[in-house]
Formats: sequence, C-alpha cells, structure tokens
Amino acid sequence: WPHKSKWVLSDADRIDLAQVFARGQDADHDGLTPGFLEGPMHQRLVRGRAPKHRGVLIGKVIGCNTRCGVRVTVRLRGSAEVKRGIGVVFDRGAPNEPEAGGYVYEVIDPSTGQSVARTAADAVCEGIYELTFSDNVSSSWGKAAARDRNPVMPAPGDLVWRSSDPELETRLRKMATESLPQQKREPVTVRLSSGGVGYPLSIA
Repeated sequence: WPHKSKWVLSDADRIDLAQVFARGQDADHDGLTPGFLEGPMHQRLVRGRAPKHRGVLIGKVIGCNTRCGVRVTVRLRGSAEVKRGIGVVFDRGAPNEPEAGGYVYEVIDPSTGQSVARTAADAVCEGIYELTFSDNVSSSWGKAAARDRNPVMPAPGDLVWRSSDPELETRLRKMATESLPQQKREPVTVRLSSGGVGYPLSIA
C-alpha cells in the first residue's frame, strides 16, 4: 500500500459484515482481516478451530436442560443482538462433526421465566438467558447423535454463534434491490397479418 492509513469500520458495520462474511473465527477473532493484502499470513487468515463461516459470536453455553423440550442456557457477551427467530449454531470445536443449531423459538429470562426479546426493539445482548427451539429442531439433534454416534446436544463451554439474522437479511435484500438500475417499460405496437387459416403470420 502507498500509505499505512487504516479504514476503520464502525462496530455496527463490523457486526453486520461478520454476520454475512468472515472466515477462520474463534472466541478472540471475528474473522475479518485485510486478507492476503497483508502477505501470506495463513494462520491469521484461517484459525485452526473452524475454517468455515460462523457468523457473530454471541456467547457461551453454561447449561442445557432436556427435561421439557430443550432449553440451552447461554451467557451472552454483549457483542450482538439476540432475539426470537435468529439462527444459532453451537460450536464445540469439532467442525467436521454434526453440530446442534437452528432457529431460536423463544428467549427466556430465567429470573422471571418470561419470554423476552420477541422483536428487534426488545432484543438482548448481555446477561444469562435460555434459548428454546421447536420440537422438530431438538429431535433432529437426537437423530444426528444416534446416526453418527457423536454427542450433538449443546454442552457447557460450547461457543454460541448467531449464524443468521432474518432482519439483516431483509435489509440487505432491500439494499440490493434499490441499487439496481430502474427498468423503464416502453409500449410497442405490432401489426400482424395472415393469408388465412393455416398461413403463417407476418409482422407488418
């Protein structure tokens, strides 16, 4: 580079960018780098924990209750909004094995037992909360564990990644649509003629 000035992203933009594109993420690294513009620094670009895209790290599992459905207790780290409907994946450091994950059905405040964070307006990002999932999602974890004979259920110490955010995806689709050039339709008049039934049409 001709100079060493650095382009600095805002925290909000960095979270959005990490949500849609990042590689080689772990608990200390969000996966956003200048890439090979810094030279062949392979270990900085792709960490050993998981080379694939994860999303945004939102916290760590501190408990999992399977007595009545599945409730995963998570300590949120204050990095990104958590609300009903987001997608999450539980990362135990074995990316080549089946992992638990899915869309969050409810966010429960364990101190009150109440459902919270139903919309972006009341999303949470810090503290201890329980994440619940639909029966179909939780049963798929059990089936994967039985099929592959590997533990899939979230366990204390697992990292929790927000793998998708429907609100962000809607916003990005809108931006992409608005950036397209406006198409203008012009009327076209066509005069057709034919010698009769069975004869080809001609455009006059």
